[in-house]
Amino acid sequence: MITQNNSISKFIAAGILVLAFTFSATAQTTDNDKIIGRAEILTGIDVIQQTNLDFGFVSPGIDKTVNLVNVATPSTSNQTNVSTGSFKVTAGVAASVLITFTLPTTLDKGSDHLPIDTYTASYNSVAQPVTGAVAYVPVSGNSTQVYGATTNFPATGELYVYLGGTVHPDVAQASGVYQSDITLTATYN
Repeated sequence: MITQNNSISKFIAAGILVLAFTFSATAQTTDNDKIIGRAEILTGIDVIQQTNLDFGFVSPGIDKTVNLVNVATPSTSNQTNVSTGSFKVTAGVAASVLITFTLPTTLDKGSDHLPIDTYTASYNSVAQPVTGAVAYVPVSGNSTQVYGATTNFPATGELYVYLGGTVHPDVAQASGVYQSDITLTATYN
């Protein structure tokens, strides 16, 4: 009888061992964990006009250029009311931002047109058009990535954009005030 009980005990022990390995193997074949889906919405972008691109008084037949620091050339031209165009852009810190100019080819007064071209531009994280600024030649409708490729939008959340250009009056250009819209669009990239 002892042999039979011993055999039964061994059989039960072997069965328990098989069940233990089976449950152990089953427990190791399935597992899970979780991650969090997250998004941070950036603050809206604002583009704010600071100063108009103003050529002041222009003489018929003499081209006039306004550079990025409110200086007109030729230097003999009237410097009154001359100003570089400028915008302030506010956006989320560390954002990737594109700026795009819509630039006119003429300034208009009714049916009269004054050609404008040779635009120059710069942008900076401080209100300074030259020192520390990035200068470039804007092309109407083409975007310029100002932050995001290698650097982030300034920690201040502000960007200053400056614009200069040249007008070409004809010798018989009609007198009066000529103007057209110059638009700066900023978008998250």
